Amino acid sequence: MMSQETRQLDRPKTHTTRFLGWALLVMLLSAACVTPLFAQETKTVTLAAGSVDGLAAAIAEAGPGGRVIIESGLHRESGSVLIKSPVSLIGEPNAIIESTTPTDPNGGRPTVITAALHIQGTRDVSVDRLWFRPPADSLSSTAILIEDSPKVIIRNNKITDHEYGIIIQRGDHAEIIGNRIQNMDTHGIVVINGQHTRIVGNEIKESGAFGIWACDYDGECLYNTLSQNFIGIVLCRVNEGSFEISGKLDGANSSANGWRVALNESTDSFIGYAVDDGAFENYLFGNGASGNDLYDIDFWFDTHDNVLVQGPVNDPLLIHLCGTNNVSKGDFTLSDDSCDM
Repeated sequence: MMSQETRQLDRPKTHTTRFLGWALLVMLLSAACVTPLFAQETKTVTLAAGSVDGLAAAIAEAGPGGRVIIESGLHRESGSVLIKSPVSLIGEPNAIIESTTPTDPNGGRPTVITAALHIQGTRDVSVDRLWFRPPADSLSSTAILIEDSPKVIIRNNKITDHEYGIIIQRGDHAEIIGNRIQNMDTHGIVVINGQHTRIVGNEIKESGAFGIWACDYDGECLYNTLSQNFIGIVLCRVNEGSFEISGKLDGANSSANGWRVALNESTDSFIGYAVDDGAFENYLFGNGASGNDLYDIDFWFDTHDNVLVQGPVNDPLLIHLCGTNNVSKGDFTLSDDSCDM
């Protein structure tokens, strides 16, 4: 005769069996009814050479996650093109976006920004191998504005004859790589707010003010070549109300902090590198400089806890070292100019 314990062990596990059956049914129904996003095919649209105000329509036709191939040759745009969904813009060799965007009517304070490409409220946009320029003998506002859009990649483009090259406002994890930016009336690249930004391998020359202006937190500025700017690279803060973007006054949430600025070259400018306006806990390593009029690297009185490391060089850099707890190590010449304002 079987014991009560044995009978319990031999009893069919009806509850468990029923649960597994329902789970299998739900999985089968889900697989049949739901198409994963990654399984959807992306659409590729080609924008033919000679287009006039055709880029926005091509982006819309490509749809979210699509690609727009921009053929070699001239493409004219009479105003700003708004990008509000993920898309990849890819230029064929010598593909030119000639855009007319009005320069700042206020003359600054605030500076009104209108961009040839305005990437707004989206993510995962990439712009590759395009030449942004205004019509001949003119000046346009801004080539590319990244607003409220993380993970944007701007790569291997050419930008000439604008007030501003690339502006980032609330665009975390942006990558600005391998671009050539020349003859900006004001600044080449501006990071107002954008954490974990990577600015790598760009060539920036002849900016009326700053080649690279970096604010906010935890960025990388590496292997860039800068020449004939007023200041090559600036770590500081964009004051509130300095820019008007999408009808709103904007500025940086904080001065530059946690940036790694390494292995850049800044030449033939007034100052090679400037750490200013309360910038703190930034790390500058192995940067090159020559032919700068005042200083190669300038730390202002209101900065603190920054680290400068320079390796041995034939012609030591001239450093103006002010501020609090700024640490310098390596081979350079310290300026004896006063730190008093």
